[in-house]
Amino acid sequence: MEDPTTQPTVTEPVITPPAADIEQQQLQQPLLEPSKTEHDANSSVGASIANMTNNVLGSGLVALAYAVSRCSLIPGIILLITLAAIACLSQIIITRTCRITNKYTYREMGTDVLGKTNGFIISFIMLLYTCGSCISYFVIIGDLFLDVFQFLLPNVPLLQSRAVVVGGICLLFVFPLCMMKTVDSLKYVSVLSILSILVTVSVVFGQFISHPVVNPTVEAFHITSQLFCVIPVMCVSFNCHYNVPRYYYELKDRSPGRMWMTSIGSTSVILFLYLTVSLSGYLLFGKDTAGNILLNFEHDSIPPTIARIGLGVGIVCHFPIAYFAVRTNLHSLFCSLKEFHKFSLRLATATGVLLSTVTVAILMTKVEVVIGLNGSLFGSLIMFAIPGWMYLVATKGKEGLVRKKCEAWFMVIFGVTMCIVGTTLNVMNLIHKK
Repeated sequence: MEDPTTQPTVTEPVITPPAADIEQQQLQQPLLEPSKTEHDANSSVGASIANMTNNVLGSGLVALAYAVSRCSLIPGIILLITLAAIACLSQIIITRTCRITNKYTYREMGTDVLGKTNGFIISFIMLLYTCGSCISYFVIIGDLFLDVFQFLLPNVPLLQSRAVVVGGICLLFVFPLCMMKTVDSLKYVSVLSILSILVTVSVVFGQFISHPVVNPTVEAFHITSQLFCVIPVMCVSFNCHYNVPRYYYELKDRSPGRMWMTSIGSTSVILFLYLTVSLSGYLLFGKDTAGNILLNFEHDSIPPTIARIGLGVGIVCHFPIAYFAVRTNLHSLFCSLKEFHKFSLRLATATGVLLSTVTVAILMTKVEVVIGLNGSLFGSLIMFAIPGWMYLVATKGKEGLVRKKCEAWFMVIFGVTMCIVGTTLNVMNLIHKK
């Protein structure tokens, strides 16, 4: 007999929420449960900000004063701030795709969302972009150390040759660093790289403070077609987007909110340094601002020489990071996994890449041209168009994501437009100057 005090069990019907609600919940909640957090995900927000800042700062620092001089003071300030915000938003769009695909490299996301062929194309674009970055580094190394040797060793004719200086520094310092198996061994020089950047910023700002006279050729507001040529230079100066998936993967207790804090923090620091250098340089030299701002300062002055040495050493130490991206993309595209760390393959890759990039850097001595072409042709796709495209495909058919899809569409349109218009104008300017 049944116990009369026992209440009958009532089974409630299970209601399955709509797919859109599930997607919204997944995007709002942490990606992983605390008990399943990976061992690598132990980077604090502060450490991630420092890593992203170090990744971004480089060749763009010396070229932004020239970029501002081509579009005048007020438009230059507005553009830098606006493009910094767009670059920051693009990083968040990449993060959203990471959460949806559960992939944490740029190529893996592309392959997972867009297919193997498009993943191959994305890797090839990244290969070309990082090669362009290596060329810009060698151009700057040549500019900086030629001035240093002209000041310190003016009676040594051999050291007044760009080919000798760039080739010699590459052979003696860059090549051994590029032969390392991994980039982990370079983590101790990242502090040196950041310090060299701060020295450069301090010298440029200090030179303006010591001579606080605005150059008469400075224009407050004057817009020309040159504005579209320098937008890629400004954009690529904020580019670390191909490493954003890794930064997000390593972020402790990762979530969209913590990644927002990281992106905004890093972008704010970078923007402050960029505004300091670009405005100080433009106000000092006006229309005569060089593509490398340090070329505008006296060759026989000690403070600028210190800045050139510091930045030059920093770029030499930072160069292998860009090179390792080249090597990784080359090997992943054309080699098997078991061959990755073979000495013969590393030797052949380093020799081929360094020889070709040094040759181009010796022939093309205008860093603003290299950065502009690289930024418009490849950087615009890596930073804006491809992240937006991946997110749109990853969320295809899902509802309730109108704002985020609009942001992704904006990135696609902005990136493609900048690629076409910026590349066309930069090529036309290059032909016209010749």
